[in-house]
Amino acid sequence: MANACEKCGYFSIFRCKCENKQLQAELKRAKEALVEYGRHLDEYNKSALAILALVNNQAKDEGLWFIAKFATEAYFQQELRRLHVAIETNFQALKGEPR
Repeated sequence: MANACEKCGYFSIFRCKCENKQLQAELKRAKEALVEYGRHLDEYNKSALAILALVNNQAKDEGLWFIAKFATEAYFQQELRRLHVAIETNFQALKGEPR
């Protein structure tokens, strides 16, 4: 059985005007949040692509991948390789590619 809304007096078996306004306001806030999320996602993607480009450029740089003569050079190359693997693995996981 339908009752009149205590706030607006609207009488219907459906949602009253007050409730519809609240739902529309919530929908508007949800849409705005989704747009903001999209902006952040775009910024993240741009940053991620810049990082991947840097890793790819470093991988091609022969000055970084010489035959190490000293332990410090070997350690530097080892850690740089580990960093590259971590970044590339992370990107593969984000894209859903097998590792």
